Amino acid sequence: MAVLEGSSVGGSRTVSGENIPPKTGDDSGSTELEGDNEEGILRIGEVTKVAGLTARTLRYWEEIGLISPIDHVENRERRYSVAVLERIDVIRRLQEVLGLSLSEVKAVLEQEDRLVELISRYRKDLDSGSRLVMLTEAKRANEEIVRRLDERLSEIGRFRMERVERGQRIEALIDQMLRDIAD
Repeated sequence: MAVLEGSSVGGSRTVSGENIPPKTGDDSGSTELEGDNEEGILRIGEVTKVAGLTARTLRYWEEIGLISPIDHVENRERRYSVAVLERIDVIRRLQEVLGLSLSEVKAVLEQEDRLVELISRYRKDLDSGSRLVMLTEAKRANEEIVRRLDERLSEIGRFRMERVERGQRIEALIDQMLRDIAD
């Protein structure tokens, strides 16, 4: 995820609060994230362990289109690319930090996916006319993400203000009660 991806320090990544070391070419020491011994491929159990989610949650997120396995052969375990960990981190941040519903998360991710697709096409296409169209579309996709985030932040601000006002009314009632008791 280009715009909403997690942080990285010194080649390692932080995904869902967990520091993930970079994979090296040295196969002598295995890591939990090596999956089926294929570079960057994780079994569902490995994803759930690192991300702190249940397999049912991953399957549900797959059903509603938030994540996708790289393959799912019948009677075999789902397998995911390591990139799914970043996507899970984004999903959780959108839910936990901004309080977005899964349908709202999906809408943001669709715009983000569109933005990533446009950037990829932009890098491949040398025609300046096509590039201008792609940049315009990318700008619109990014503006839609910002609009959704601003809308949510505005809702949070209104809710906060209501709580502050309620607190002030409660404080006034307490003050009044204390004055009545003192009299």
